[in-house]
Amino acid sequence: TTAMIVAAAACVVCMITCVALTASQKKALNAAKAKKAEADAKAKIEAEAAKAAAEKAAEYNHAVVAEIFAEAEKYIGLPYIYGGSTPAGFDCSGYVKYVYEKSGISLYRVAADQYAKNGIAVSKSELQPGDLVFFGTNGLVGHVGIYAGDGQMLHSPRTGKSICYTSIETDYYRSHYIGAKRVIY
Repeated sequence: TTAMIVAAAACVVCMITCVALTASQKKALNAAKAKKAEADAKAKIEAEAAKAAAEKAAEYNHAVVAEIFAEAEKYIGLPYIYGGSTPAGFDCSGYVKYVYEKSGISLYRVAADQYAKNGIAVSKSELQPGDLVFFGTNGLVGHVGIYAGDGQMLHSPRTGKSICYTSIETDYYRSHYIGAKRVIY
């Protein structure tokens, strides 16, 4: 019976130690949960702020793209003029430069420089209205248009043609496609 009392006392000491450890573990666990809840709340606030910023940027981009196309469409039917950069007549890059500058976006004058020095590259599958699309031969850029969506671009094609919408998927433009740049962020 004395052995039973000693064993029972040992169990009580063990239970108290376990309860004490459990209480300290609970305290640490509660502190970790509070820290995680705080981090989750901060992440949620940051995500909501990022979403709001993205929506604001999208609204800005949409407004700028609409402004660009409103300006660009004023010149549909205007004949191509080599070296032209005014409403008296445009070549491809002069047209693009003029239209974008009306919306406050500065571009280089010639298509090759616009491709090399303006904007960020985007893949053909990621094209958005307002992106610049470039064409050429042997990797040398010789033509630029304004991507309008649905596989169409607005551009000043060449001597004897007028500013118009054209598919970038015609045999000619598909085989001469070089790349695209996004200049509206």
